[in-house]
Amino acid sequence: MLLWSNNTVPYELSNRYSNTEKSIIRSSLNKLESKTCFKFVNRNAETDYLYIDKLDGCFSYVGKIGGRQLVSLGDGCVYNYIIWHEIMHALGVEHEHQRPDRDAYIRINYNNIEPGLTGDTSSLKCIKNLDQFDKVPYRDVMLVTPYDYHSIMHYDSQAFGRFDPKLGTILETMVPKKKGIKIYDVMRLSASDYKKLRFLGECPSVGI
Repeated sequence: MLLWSNNTVPYELSNRYSNTEKSIIRSSLNKLESKTCFKFVNRNAETDYLYIDKLDGCFSYVGKIGGRQLVSLGDGCVYNYIIWHEIMHALGVEHEHQRPDRDAYIRINYNNIEPGLTGDTSSLKCIKNLDQFDKVPYRDVMLVTPYDYHSIMHYDSQAFGRFDPKLGTILETMVPKKKGIKIYDVMRLSASDYKKLRFLGECPSVGI
């Protein structure tokens, strides 16, 4: 996986966004800057950069791929916690629930996963919903923190779940093995999220 040179990430915002949406995105990037040593700068003539566009859904590649690198923040995605999630992907952070050691912490209810695809065929390859629960190889993930049920990179317990008309609810796809734990949508970065970013960027601890 490639990383961003000098922890500097040039980016460009699509004109599909309103001024208010652009302001929210920039504010979210500023928050990441304030707690890490990554810098997000307006693209000038850089070849490698993030192009943040308003397509169908919220998604990103993991790590730097080179060239014009798409991050989609579509309708319903321009919120701090979603922006942080997708930008952390772009910086090189994988999903927490896809860690190779995740089976010690959660149980996947494969029968409850909604069949079908997610993603945008016009940009990123469509992904089967089932593939959202594949484990990432050890070589591609940073196991520098304990498993974090409340990481911003962890899906909630009903992610990609089937709707059960008899129960009138979406079925759980992930069940925590630790008692007293609930897995829900997280709206802010956890201490472990910041630690991963600081480790990834080799950020100095002083002044952060």
